[in-house]
Amino acid sequence: MAAELPARAPGPRRAADLAAFASSCTLHGLGHVFAPGAPAPRRLLWAGACLASLGAFLLQAGQRVRLYAAYPHVTALDEAESRRLVFPAVTLCNYNRIRRSQLTPNDLFWMGKELLAVDRDDFPRY
Repeated sequence: MAAELPARAPGPRRAADLAAFASSCTLHGLGHVFAPGAPAPRRLLWAGACLASLGAFLLQAGQRVRLYAAYPHVTALDEAESRRLVFPAVTLCNYNRIRRSQLTPNDLFWMGKELLAVDRDDFPRY
């Protein structure tokens, strides 16, 4: 037959365990809520501050999850009429900044006028 565990006394022992856990917990403020011997108004104030912080965190986390789940995207279309289409007819552009220090003369030759609006006379200065 299995040995039975002794019955645990309710009350002071559990409160002491909770206070010991709260004092060593890294959740800031929890030790103040369950501090033994602290005045009740002070503990209630700390409990309110902890609950308000938890509520603010959960509200912001919920908003971020909803925004992520909505999968927002931005599409910008510029339309221009032309009788002659130059390849590529559709251009997908990103808005990342160009690092001038990484551009080579070959890059300026192929993208300078159309994409960067740099004339060939300005290549050395660019």
